[in-house]
Amino acid sequence: MARPRKDGLDYYPMDVNFLGDIKVKKVIRSHGIQAVAVILHLLGTVYRDTGYYATYDDDLLFITADELNLEEKYVKDVVEKLLEVDFFSREQAEKNKVLTSIGIQERYRKATERRISVNINDSLCIQKPRSSEDNVYRSTQSKVKESKVKESKVEDRDASDLAEASKLSKSENEVAKIFEFYQNNIGMMTPYVQQNVIHWCNDTSPELVMLAIEKAVKENALKFSYAEAILKSWLNQGIKTKAEAVAEMNRRSQAGRNGYQKANTFKETLPDWAMDGNRPKQPEKDIDPAKKQELLDQISQLSTSKKGQ
Repeated sequence: MARPRKDGLDYYPMDVNFLGDIKVKKVIRSHGIQAVAVILHLLGTVYRDTGYYATYDDDLLFITADELNLEEKYVKDVVEKLLEVDFFSREQAEKNKVLTSIGIQERYRKATERRISVNINDSLCIQKPRSSEDNVYRSTQSKVKESKVKESKVEDRDASDLAEASKLSKSENEVAKIFEFYQNNIGMMTPYVQQNVIHWCNDTSPELVMLAIEKAVKENALKFSYAEAILKSWLNQGIKTKAEAVAEMNRRSQAGRNGYQKANTFKETLPDWAMDGNRPKQPEKDIDPAKKQELLDQISQLSTSKKGQ
């Protein structure tokens, strides 16, 4: 079942200086601020029902008065003032019994530009639209403009696709280099290791994964679990690029060298009593004369024995 045709609008534009319009000011001056409610209600009826006019009859006056809780005579007086100041076309009101205006019809045409067909009754049309030649020219220009926009979008999309393809190709080459380096320096890659390498390349970057594997090889830890531990450590430290990882490695290396130098230059502090001049003197003991003579005889015998040899 076809969707019923819609002539009116769901909303309509309003000038921000609506209350500053001289025509509206004159109506407010003669009928008070309540006249604004009448004007807005009438405009809503025009744009909602047909889009560009409202039938001016007793029913319109009654419905407007009823919904605004006003007297019908008051509403009618406001409408008459609106016709007087040319807010609505008096000619159309008297000739065709409708409330409309040039501004209303122009806004309606503008709001329905995208519709397949929009027809304004010739007898109600206050200002004729552009000639068919003008419309054809404008339509042709619009089509040319749309065509250029589409071509531009296609070119942008193609360029974007090429850039993405180039990016993927570069990434694939970097992963292939990791596989080759691993197999040349560690051994054959199992499917499990391959999946892990790809996983880490996606989560970090291929160059960071390569650096971790190179570090593992340098430290003679020939298994991916070691490289993976390095990657996890970097990830926990917030390291996401090769430059950051290299900086961290250099920092650790420098810290290690500094620690080794400090270890080699460590000096033990000796107690005061161990220093020269502070050593406690041992009490001298007298040697027994017989024992002393015995030791001298032994030394003499040793000397004689060496000479005989």
